[in-house]
Amino acid sequence: MYEGYTCPICGYDDVDSVAYRDERGIVEEYLRCSQCNYYYEYAYGHYVEYFAGHEFAWSYMTKGNEWVNLMRKMKRAQFMARRNWRKGLRDKFKVAYDDVEP
Repeated sequence: MYEGYTCPICGYDDVDSVAYRDERGIVEEYLRCSQCNYYYEYAYGHYVEYFAGHEFAWSYMTKGNEWVNLMRKMKRAQFMARRNWRKGLRDKFKVAYDDVEP
């Protein structure tokens, strides 16, 4: 477990994190927020983020317009999720991703 991660959605300071390393650096990393069910996964060049009913996935091979469109959609969804969390509109956050194990 590594410490120091803050949830990008709700701002919770104690996000559960697990990382696996080899001689080249981090090869797998998993983050999970117990407050808003934010989940981030990185494994061997593939990324997945779950939050507020959204799922975004990409890899190191995602480039060009596909990358730009994905990041635009993800940033917008993150903005709306943070806004809804602050407003107390938390119905979408009740969906837990407990079946995804780090």
